Amino acid sequence: MILTPNIAVHTLFGKILFVLLDLIIGFLLEKTLVMTKTSTEKERVVLIAVWLLNPLSINVSTRGNAEAIISALVICCLFCILKNQLVLGSFIFGLAVHVKLYPIIYSYAILLYLGNREKPFSDRSRHSFPIRIYQDGILPLFGKKQLLFFVISAGTFFLITGILYILYGYEMIYETFLYHLVRSDHRHNFSVQFYHIYLSTVSTIEISPIKVGSLLGLVAQAFLIGAISISFNKTLDLCFFLLTFAFVTFNKVITVQYFIWFIALLPLALKSSDVLKTRTSVLLGLGLLFFWFTTQGVWLYFGYRLEFLGENVFHNLWLASLAFFLANIS
Repeated sequence: MILTPNIAVHTLFGKILFVLLDLIIGFLLEKTLVMTKTSTEKERVVLIAVWLLNPLSINVSTRGNAEAIISALVICCLFCILKNQLVLGSFIFGLAVHVKLYPIIYSYAILLYLGNREKPFSDRSRHSFPIRIYQDGILPLFGKKQLLFFVISAGTFFLITGILYILYGYEMIYETFLYHLVRSDHRHNFSVQFYHIYLSTVSTIEISPIKVGSLLGLVAQAFLIGAISISFNKTLDLCFFLLTFAFVTFNKVITVQYFIWFIALLPLALKSSDVLKTRTSVLLGLGLLFFWFTTQGVWLYFGYRLEFLGENVFHNLWLASLAFFLANIS
């Protein structure tokens, strides 16, 4: 529906829309950085340039991918929550989850943030692990603000989804949500699980080691989402970045578009770190960035040989995926 003007108006409508949304994301990042008061004006210029001048974000939007829409919604939701505009933030969150399902990973952190925001810091290191989990990961979930966030965001999600279901039927539900549960991309996929997915397409065993491996990947994602949300929810902008990066890194499908999800949040994460504070840390950051792009280049080389030349380089491509995975977790 959003891209209907591509037909009625001009074929470049979508690309122009996504580029404009890239600029809106830059504007929202600047507003968020100013609000948090953790960076100077010079630092903000550098941080926003990380997004606006990033070749990946430029390429993805100008080639017609709509990731700028969901990234703008996520950052707008984050800005509203940090500014204590809970009703608007809850509405935008429900809309974001409808547009693309993955922002649901932020819900636990938001609920914990709302429960912990006005509580003074207390040292709980002397408490046992189960008590700390209860105090930090369960107790903050309950309160008026948490209930308001849940009701508005869930209500928005189900209202929009219900209207579109009436208009388009089961096909909309399947293509938008259920498809991701059975999706099996064994091409154009940076994930270490791509080879397992490829082998599972010819497997006749109902419970195979390959399928168990995919299940373990989901368990790892769930564990990381819980651990990151509990540990970093008081610094919600950094928490959003870490959740997105961990989710993408351990996902069974990774494409270039997915990188936009965390690159859009990278300026907010950098202002909370020491990467830009000293020359040594800057050089270390550049070194890690070089490692990240180099492993991508190796993967693309073997991906080209597999998909364009038809060569049997599955093992090489899988090793390249492992190297890229190491670059991410490093």
